[in-house]
Amino acid sequence: MSSLTCFPTPLPEESLYSIFCRYHVRSCNDRDSTTISQLFDQCRSLQTSILSPRPLRHARNWIDTTSGFNRSSLMLDHTAYPFFRTFISNPNPKFSSYAADRFFLSLYQNCSTPSKRLRYCPKCAQAQWETFGASYWQILPQINGYEICPIHLVPIQETEILHTDIIHRFFPASHVLSECNPRKDSARLDWININWKHFLQMAQDIDYIFRLAVSGFLLGVKI
Repeated sequence: MSSLTCFPTPLPEESLYSIFCRYHVRSCNDRDSTTISQLFDQCRSLQTSILSPRPLRHARNWIDTTSGFNRSSLMLDHTAYPFFRTFISNPNPKFSSYAADRFFLSLYQNCSTPSKRLRYCPKCAQAQWETFGASYWQILPQINGYEICPIHLVPIQETEILHTDIIHRFFPASHVLSECNPRKDSARLDWININWKHFLQMAQDIDYIFRLAVSGFLLGVKI
């Protein structure tokens, strides 16, 4: 099967699901199911979650040698695999085992379950639109515990879209964020404000570990 001619170039820290959403827009397909078939052959679902690299076995359908990216770069830069791989004990004694550290164990317990809804930083979304002409779903806001953007110091906003909804449908961020208001959850926002220092530190830790994990994989070090 030849690669898809209008498959988009991934944007910085864009989730794999978001890349698929942008392809769906470019394809001009009337039905989500048509796009799913193009991406995943005869599969009837997206074969993915917002954070997982599972559909990369189908990457031959989307990319070729001139694309400028490959399966490895998609996994490292556009899924949460490096982040969660960090918490698995490493048999190599030359490197410390994060799983043996109470701090990392505690952080993993907080982050191991993805958030229930698609989420975003409103300031990041605005910057994306101004820079790239489109907003997109980033990886880090989808990780449970990442409740504050450490760059813009604003709470992460939730949409009404559940992660279970994305299995069979495409929700491009540019469309969703231009047409819908953030989900109103005053209890959640109050809890974030009350524990602002704690949540900010957790977001900074998640951000740091994510970037450390990606750089470690690029250097060939399984941290």
